[in-house]
Order: sequence, then C-alpha cells, then structure tokens
Amino acid sequence: MKKASVALLAIGLSAVVIAQQPAVQPSPVPLVWSAVRPIEPTATPLASEAASAAVTRFSFIAYGDTRSGSVPDVPGDGDVVHPEHTRVVDRMIEKAAQLGSTPFPVRFVLQSGDAVLRGPSAAMWNVSFSPIIERLTKGANIPYFFSVGNHDVTTMPAGDPQRALGLHNTLTAMSKLIPPEGSPRRLSGYPTYAFGYGNAFLIALDSNIGTAHASGTSSRSSITRRFRRARTAARRPRRCPGPARRRRTGSNRRPSRSGRCTCRCSAGITSG
Repeated sequence: MKKASVALLAIGLSAVVIAQQPAVQPSPVPLVWSAVRPIEPTATPLASEAASAAVTRFSFIAYGDTRSGSVPDVPGDGDVVHPEHTRVVDRMIEKAAQLGSTPFPVRFVLQSGDAVLRGPSAAMWNVSFSPIIERLTKGANIPYFFSVGNHDVTTMPAGDPQRALGLHNTLTAMSKLIPPEGSPRRLSGYPTYAFGYGNAFLIALDSNIGTAHASGTSSRSSITRRFRRARTAARRPRRCPGPARRRRTGSNRRPSRSGRCTCRCSAGITSG
C-alpha cells in the first residue's frame, strides 16, 4: 500500500507562534463605511475534492498574523503595503517554485488570521493587504484560503456594529477566494468553511464565535471517511484551556511567565 504523505510548510511567521499571542482587542475605529475590493483569485482554481481524490503527496503553506503594529508615527496598515508580509510572500513564491518539480508541489496557502490591524478599516485591506495576496493568486497562481482573527472581525458578539463592519470587510475581501455563501462547505453567515484536497480535509473557523450553536456541528458533519487527515485553521484553538482555567483545574501544563498559553493545542493549524 502506498504511504500517504502531506507536507506542511510554515514560512516566515509560524502559525504555532502566532496562536500563542494573547488576544488583544483592537481599538475601535469610527464606523465610516468605504468599499473593500475583492482579492482577485487564481487563473486556475484548486482541483476539486473529486478530481484530487487520488492525490496523496503535496505541500501547503500555513502562516498568519500579518497585521502591522500601532506605533505612533510609524507607517502601518492603511498607509503602506506591509513590508514584512511582502517579504514572507516573496519567500513563499520562491519555495513554491523550488518544490514545483518535486513529489510535494505547493497546492495552496492557508492563513490563520489577523490580516490587518483593524478589520473595520477598508483602507487597511485595500492598501496594505490585498495587493500582497494577489502576488500569490494572480502572480504565482497559488490558491489562497483565509481563517479570520480577532483583529479582522473583533471579539465583539454577533450583531455588534464593529464586528458587523469587520465581518463585512473580511467576507468582501475573500469573496472570490473561499466557498460562496450557501455552498455545502460554508456555515451560513459566518467566515467558517471547509474544503478538501487529496487525502486532506481543512476547516477554517472563526474561533471568536466558537460557542455559537452551529459552529462545531457544521464542521464535524462535513468530514467524510475518505479524508485521512484533517487540519483546523483558527486564530485561537477552540478548546484551549488558557492559563486561568489551568490554574483552576490544576492542570500540569503551566502558563509561561508572560501568562501566555503554552498548550500544544494552541497551534494556529491543528491536526484532527
């Protein structure tokens, strides 16, 4: 029997590292609406689940947390194309070209959230983020998928105006890249969806609404027996106990000195 293989590359900003950062609620921005433009997709879409069913060897790139800081007088999101994110994507394109002729070609890129500093700001998407992603999609023809973070849609509850605007901007930017609303792999009204390629099944969660009634059941019911490997992408893990809960339960996994979560379950890309 042929051994199934899937390679995961973490380039630049590691998904494991970003998920260990404490969730910081971004400062509110004035609710002034302006249009976010959709990111243009690849000329060739990712092969469908049926078409890729026999694929057992490939790579995908996982990364996240591409937002700028908020240091005064330092150009950031909304002012300039993010320089660090640009360098990371350049490295991705270089690596994809290197692997193109190997048994493990890069088939897609998956980001685990915090695209921009403040998701409700259209300028931050249009100026600092979208042009970089189009280097992958339009320039290198590499499919791209996105799982939202707290800086993209905020941590406010459903119905909050800040969250509504951040969610609108996120879904508009990704509207040509992720499964459309109403598709069987998309949770209605949320940036939560799934897709399969080869022997892998991937679930992108909005971890800030992990207790919503449909989030867990929708993702579980989407997994079929054909997929031998499942990966979940989320800004924060759905079941990470966190330092406070570990102190209450007496868990032997202690928080770090900084108070940040150090659980193994805290990876931005996790195995299922």
